[in-house]
Amino acid sequence: MRSIRSVRQLVNVLRSDKYIKKILGFDRLPDHNTSSKFTKLLSGHLDRIMTLLNSMTGACQSRSY
Repeated sequence: MRSIRSVRQLVNVLRSDKYIKKILGFDRLPDHNTSSKFTKLLSGHLDRIMTLLNSMTGACQSRSY
C-alpha cells in the first residue's frame, strides 16, 4: 500500500500510475497553480482527503488486473 502524505507525492503517483489516475477521475493532471489553489482551499481538510486517497489507492493496488 502506498502512503501518500502530500499533494506532490499524489501528483507523482498519478504521473506514474495511469490506472490510479483513471480510477480517481483524472483525464490529465492539473498544473501546479491549480494544485496550489486547491491545496489552500482545502487546507483544513487535507489529512482526511489524503487518508481517503490512500485507502482508494491501496484498494486499487491490492487488485490484480
